[in-house]
Amino acid sequence: MSVQALRDNRHRHTQVMRRTPARAHTSCKRSVPVVGSVHPLAGDDATARPPPVSLRRLGCLLVCCLLAAPLQAAIEAVTSDGRRVRLLDDRTWEYIEEQRAAASSVRLEMIAMQSVSNTCVIDLRLRNDASYTIVSLVPQFAAFVGDGVSFQTVFVPFSNVKPTLSQHRRLRFERISCEEITSVRVQGGDRCTMDQLDKFSPTRGECLARVTVEPSTLVPFRK
Repeated sequence: MSVQALRDNRHRHTQVMRRTPARAHTSCKRSVPVVGSVHPLAGDDATARPPPVSLRRLGCLLVCCLLAAPLQAAIEAVTSDGRRVRLLDDRTWEYIEEQRAAASSVRLEMIAMQSVSNTCVIDLRLRNDASYTIVSLVPQFAAFVGDGVSFQTVFVPFSNVKPTLSQHRRLRFERISCEEITSVRVQGGDRCTMDQLDKFSPTRGECLARVTVEPSTLVPFRK
């Protein structure tokens, strides 16, 4: 083979090598689909598919459902004696534990005082701001004269005082005028029926401990 023939073969080989990468690069570009485009062979069903839901959005929906479930399961109600209960989704119920009301939730006040025919008549008011009904409460009122001498003791009953309501009672001390009374004290009151207390409660003074006796300008009034 002559020198000229060798040169022609080398020239043709060089031309082939130059054209081959260009064709390979072009074929690669044609085979890679563009992101977000629809494949021409997918048909009309590909364009009708809904967009995928992200994992973050799905997690938020799941958390919201879990938080809403207990709110729908429990229902609160009030019993006939004024106590609050929670009705559960398994058809059972439980008392709603509340912080015990302060002593000022039940207040006893002296609102009027006058002498009528050698009798001291005193008007009382019991206001119930607690969360339970005062079914029965019978405190003892003692009239003192002179230097702390107990003159007479009278029981006054209060019953079925529902929350936010008041009950009025009249106290009478016989054979004494109001001007002779130096002070009135509230005592006893045991065997009451309210909240968790009843007539079988063994602790003395627990009933009256829940009642605040408001000071009066008419006569010293205290427990």
